[in-house]
Amino acid sequence: MQFIIDLWLPIVAATVAMFFASFLVWAVLPHHKPDWGRLPDEDPVLEAMRGKDIPAGQYMFPYCTSMKEMAEPEMKAKWEKGPAGFLYVRPKGPPNMGKYMGIMVVYQLIVNVFIAYIASVALTPAADFVTVFRFVGTVGVLAHCAAGIPHAVWFARSFSSTAKEVLDGVAYGIVTGLIFAALW
Repeated sequence: MQFIIDLWLPIVAATVAMFFASFLVWAVLPHHKPDWGRLPDEDPVLEAMRGKDIPAGQYMFPYCTSMKEMAEPEMKAKWEKGPAGFLYVRPKGPPNMGKYMGIMVVYQLIVNVFIAYIASVALTPAADFVTVFRFVGTVGVLAHCAAGIPHAVWFARSFSSTAKEVLDGVAYGIVTGLIFAALW
C-alpha cells in the first residue's frame, strides 16, 4: 500500500481530470448525441410497458434459459419474427445525476489506484517523464477502452458508438499518462 502514499497526488489529480474530461465528453461535446435514438411511435410502447410495471434491471428479448431452449422451434420462430434486443430499465423518476457523477468519481478513483499500483510495480521512482507517460498512458488506454468492446460484440452496440467511446478512452489514457508523468 506504499504506492498509494507515494502516488496519492497523481491518483487524485487524474481522478479529478477524468471527472472533468468525462463531463466534457458527455455533457458538452456533441459527438455522443446520435448514439441513442427514439423508439418509433414511443408513446404506445411506453404505455404498454407501464402496464407491466417492469422493475429496474436489464432484460433480453426474446428470452430463453438455455441453448437447448434456443434450439426449440417456438424460440426459433420468435427470433425470426422479431424484434430481438436488450432493454435497460432505470428506476422511475428523473436520473439522479449527482448520485451517478459521485459513483463515476469513485470508479475513476479505483481505476487510478490500479493504474498507480501497476506503474509502481513496473517503474522505478527515478523513471523519466517519457517512460512514465508511455507506460501509464498505455495502461490508461487499456483501462478506459477495453471494457466497452465486448458490449459491441455481444449486445449489438453500434460500431460508431463503440468507436467514439474507444476514442474517448484513448484521450482519457493520454491525460492520465500526462498527469502521472508530470507528478511522478
